[in-house]
Amino acid sequence: MWVATFSNGGVDENDIIIMTQMRQINDLDKSLKVAKKRLQLVIGFTCVVIVLFVLILCIIFYSPICFVLLLNEEMN
Repeated sequence: MWVATFSNGGVDENDIIIMTQMRQINDLDKSLKVAKKRLQLVIGFTCVVIVLFVLILCIIFYSPICFVLLLNEEMN
């Protein structure tokens, strides 16, 4: 932690600027950590939804082989 130096009974103007910038950096660091956690959550949720979607398609077509065959027929 940074400690302000006192000269002639007051705080130096540069110290105030440095403290302000350090607080802004800390705020940005906290925001970045929160954004990373949210991004991981969104990616995880998206993967789960994709897997569930594929499973539902497999159930609809009764087997994964039927689903693959259906896709091959549509492409030809």
